[in-house]
Amino acid sequence: MLLGIMDWGIGGLGLLRLLQEQQPELRAVYFSDSGAQPYGKLSRAELRARLTSVTHYLGQRGVTHLAVACNAASTGITGYDPSVLSQPIQTEFGAIEVTGVIAHALQAASVLPASHVGVIGGGRTIRSRIYPRYLQHAGHHITQRIAQPLSQFVEAGDLSSETLKTELRRILRPLAGVDALLLACTHYPALAAPLQEQLPGVRLLDPAAEMSRWIRRTWLTRSELTLSGSSPRILNAQKPPANSITFLTTGDPAGFQRAGSAAFRVNVIAPQHVQLNH
Repeated sequence: MLLGIMDWGIGGLGLLRLLQEQQPELRAVYFSDSGAQPYGKLSRAELRARLTSVTHYLGQRGVTHLAVACNAASTGITGYDPSVLSQPIQTEFGAIEVTGVIAHALQAASVLPASHVGVIGGGRTIRSRIYPRYLQHAGHHITQRIAQPLSQFVEAGDLSSETLKTELRRILRPLAGVDALLLACTHYPALAAPLQEQLPGVRLLDPAAEMSRWIRRTWLTRSELTLSGSSPRILNAQKPPANSITFLTTGDPAGFQRAGSAAFRVNVIAPQHVQLNH
């Protein structure tokens, strides 16, 4: 198998780091689509078209299993159902088994004791009301806040400026008193320290941690796994060398490298710029 991790930007590097900590020999492809318009600003049809291009490209690179570490992309690929943790997507290069971060976030939060849970995320994620819809059934009281600017700070490698802290105070003020804060964007764990500073004692729920555990338990311990019903792999599909991470971006490779190191302490080695056909 070959694992792929995709995000609009660098947020999925947090998931990659968690996986590498437990499996240093991990072989994977990381795909950042920061050269595209932010996924949260695309219409549903535009998002689906873009994600189709991404998955087909990753199939060409030999990816067999894909972790979608972006909430907006997760809604476009796997939908909202937390009972469906993965599903196959057909490409011309074979089937790719796909799992999205939202289902793992809901799994992690639903097992908490009944409490007041704050949720911060991008506009598309918050407006979907996916988290209140599912978590209220588990006895939680949910307060949501759109925290759109935070991912921009993380992408720029800014984790501590006064401008960032001002934005955090504005966003988090209505969440004073929550028992737990669900980070509904994989960029936000990079801001764990300033978040804790603003909400002392709050429990931070990082869905990437739950997603990492599931991937290791379900996919990475079964490296011989084959996908039922998948077509044969194209023999000339591009594959990275064994025991390596291949970093791909549709955006600026140098910026990707700098921000990944600053925000997630991931050594983004030799990132390659790619151009999708669609």
